[in-house]
Amino acid sequence: DAGDPLHPQLDEARTEALRIFSSEPFDEAAYDQQIKKIDGLRGEMFRRMDQAVKQATKELSVDERRKFADVLRRPSPPSN
Repeated sequence: DAGDPLHPQLDEARTEALRIFSSEPFDEAAYDQQIKKIDGLRGEMFRRMDQAVKQATKELSVDERRKFADVLRRPSPPSN
């Protein structure tokens, strides 16, 4: 989610990973460490999103939750 406060950190981590990737000599350990940082930030963003969905749907009926689940199952439209 672009509104997540971790999004700028994720952008910075990606930029740094690309800088490391493009440097000579290639520092494989630094690149691996940066990828782990990116994975951790993504994981935290998904955990936050999961908690927000849980909070938002707690008061819904089972039928409303099923409809919401159907929406979540649909693939997102391609972005241009």
